[in-house]
Amino acid sequence: MTDKQPEGPLFFPMTKCEIAFDRGLQVVTLRPSFLAFGKEHGSRGLMLELQQAREFIATIQQALDLAQSQPRIVN
Repeated sequence: MTDKQPEGPLFFPMTKCEIAFDRGLQVVTLRPSFLAFGKEHGSRGLMLELQQAREFIATIQQALDLAQSQPRIVN
C-alpha cells in the first residue's frame, strides 16, 4: 500500500459569501460561492439560528487565533 498525496487542491477557495437575515424566522443564511475546476460554483448554504451563528463565528475566531499563533510552514 502506498501513501499517495492528492494531486489536486485539498479545498476549493471561497470567492464570496452572501449573508441574509430573516427577521421573521430569526435565522442567518450564509451562501458561499467557491472556485473549482476553473468555474465559480454556488452552494445551497447554511441556515443558522442566532445562537448557532454566534457559535459558528466564535469557532472561526478560535481557528484564526490559533492560525495566527502558529508558525507558517512553506514547502
